[in-house]
Amino acid sequence: MKDLWNDLARRVREANRVEQTDVPFGFTEAVMRKLQTARREGPNVLEEWVAVLRPALGLAFGTALVCILLQYRVAQESGVTTTTANDAVTQTEQLIQLALAND
Repeated sequence: MKDLWNDLARRVREANRVEQTDVPFGFTEAVMRKLQTARREGPNVLEEWVAVLRPALGLAFGTALVCILLQYRVAQESGVTTTTANDAVTQTEQLIQLALAND
C-alpha cells in the first residue's frame, strides 16, 4: 500500500523549490524611469504638507465664516446699520474694534 501523505509532502516540497527568477516584463525599466523622474524633479515639498494644509485651510475658512456671521448678528442686534467699506484695511479694522468692544 502506498503512503499518500508522504507522496503529498514530497509534491509540496517540489512545488516550493520552483523559483521564479525572472521579473515581469518591463518592471525593471518602469522602476528605473520612476527613479530618474524623481531625481530630476527633486523633492516636492507641497505633497508632504498636503495632509496638514487641507484641514488647516478648512479650519481657517470655517473660522472666517463664523466671524462674519457673528459680526452680522451683533450688528443686527445692536440696530447699527452696517456700512461696508470697499477696502480690506477698513473692514479688518472694524472687525478688530468689534472684537475688542465685546470683551
